[in-house]
Order: sequence, then structure tokens, then C-alpha cells
Amino acid sequence: MAIVDVKLVSGFSVNEESLQKKLEQTNNYSPTILKRYEIEGQNVILYFDEIKSMSFSLDIVQSTLVKKTKPGVIRVYDYYNPESQGKVMYNITEKDCYGEKIERECPKCLSVDDFEDFFDKNINCSIYLMRAKSRNGLMKVKKAYIKTDRTQDKKSRPYEIPEFCPCDEVYDGVTSLVLGQSDYFRRNGEDASIVFNSATTIAKWDSTKMRKIFKKKMISKIYRRCNRLNSGLRG
Repeated sequence: MAIVDVKLVSGFSVNEESLQKKLEQTNNYSPTILKRYEIEGQNVILYFDEIKSMSFSLDIVQSTLVKKTKPGVIRVYDYYNPESQGKVMYNITEKDCYGEKIERECPKCLSVDDFEDFFDKNINCSIYLMRAKSRNGLMKVKKAYIKTDRTQDKKSRPYEIPEFCPCDEVYDGVTSLVLGQSDYFRRNGEDASIVFNSATTIAKWDSTKMRKIFKKKMISKIYRRCNRLNSGLRG
């Protein structure tokens, strides 16, 4: 008898109804038909008479959101001779589940060191630089350092990061530095919602390093230059 032991990736579970249907597909001429199965925690154990060459699929669903998952393992072995076995590791990424939605909707995370280089190449008068606080998946602006419109962040509402986004800097109680385009505030009456997408860049706020970046890059001079530019455009 051949055993296929599938350890599922954390957060996923097998659709047991689909396994029941496979059991009902009786075919006495094929030894690769599933004979029985067991579910033990994250392990799905499948029993076959023998395995020579076959294709078999499992219907799994994401029951819990788990970030930074560890790979799962599929192990095939002989029931009467467990030492005779083969195994392979696999993983399921957020992109496997959500595809292009991550590329369109999720902000990009950078380390503080990477952010300094990114800052050099991307800061300009159409950019917002904001310090935001994370609370239960919500990002709320604490202070905007460079604004092309002074009024846009006065009554901002928290923005909810989509739960499938893999950004490591967005978790409870963390202050982050957010860099984005000037239309990241969307008006709704007196309130302004923060709107993030894949063009947003987030770095965890490291006060010592961030202050050095701000001092070195002379934020106040850039801010004054942007104000003069906007004043000229309005005049």
C-alpha cells in the first residue's frame, strides 16, 4: 500500500467534501484510485493500493490569514516499508491566492536603509511624505512632511490595508513612514480618506535613522521650494 502524506501550509485546510467525491469514484481497474484518507491536524494522509505514475489534486481553502508561511511537505512512502520514501517541499504565496490584486493594491515595504536610496531618487513636489500609525490594520496619518495642498490631511480617515497584503511594516502599534503621490487623499465631504496602492512605499519608522535622513536631505528646504512652486502656479 502506498501513502501520500500532505502537510498543508499554515492557514489552509482541505475541502473534505472533495475528498469524499474522490472516494466515490470507484474503478476496480485502476490501483491509483483513492482508497481512504485521514486528516490529522495540518496533515492529509491519502491511501492508495500502489503508485506508479499518477496525477492527483487536492482542493484546499484558505481558512486563516497567515503571513510569512513556512513551506508544506508532501511525502510519499510504502506503508510496509516507510524508509522507502520520497518528499518534496512546496509553498503557497499571497500572489498565488490573489494574483494581480497584490500588484495593484498592496503598498511596497522597504527597510530604512533602502528607503534612504529610494528617497534620493523619488522625492519631488508631487510626493507626500507621511508618518502613519498602524492600529489593527488601519493606517492613520500623524504628520505630513511634504504637502502640495495644506488642507488635504486635516480630517483624514484611517485607511484599511487589504488583509492579503504581505507588507511586514503594517502591523499593530507600529509607526511607519509612507511615501506616495499627491492624490493619495480622496475627498468625501469634510473627510479625506488615505488611498494606497502598489505605488505606495512604506518603511518602519526608526527615529534615529529617519531624523538623519531628514536632516541630510533638508526636508524644510524641499518643502519651502514646493510651496513657492505651488504659490506661483496658484498666482
